[in-house]
Amino acid sequence: MTELEQLRDELAFITREEVADMLDVSGPRISQLVRDGVFTQDERGRLPRRQTVHDACRWLRSRAGDGKRTAVAARRRSVELDNELKEIALARERREAIPVFQVDKAWAYILLNIRSHLLRLPNKLAPRIPFLGSEAAIEAELLREIEEILALMARPVEYRPDEPADSEAA
Repeated sequence: MTELEQLRDELAFITREEVADMLDVSGPRISQLVRDGVFTQDERGRLPRRQTVHDACRWLRSRAGDGKRTAVAARRRSVELDNELKEIALARERREAIPVFQVDKAWAYILLNIRSHLLRLPNKLAPRIPFLGSEAAIEAELLREIEEILALMARPVEYRPDEPADSEAA
């Protein structure tokens, strides 16, 4: 091969190191991109200079487009979250939503109240049971006490927050 043919051959191809330097990526990344089909190589594993530059430009454009779509998606998600927060604040102002800690507090109050009534039941009934004549009378007395507890629990209770919703964190 003549010197001119050798020079022409060197100009027709670009090394992986040159491509890595041009794109500011590592050499192994270029090999990965070749395996992924981003860059085409000849049968001897060489990268044609002109085609590689075109492939690199196409790859960079696709990455820039991904970033743009990602930024648009992030802005859209941010707007959606802002709108959701505004809806929650509006629901609170309209008293259509109750903060979780208040719901937890209300349910804890209800359960503690039921528990205390049920635990008092034996003390309340024990003195009366010996004077009831039959099983039916004992059963009726138990049923009456249980219904009384259930009636107490069925009364509507208006739960008012002790503190503003924003003051309690957890």
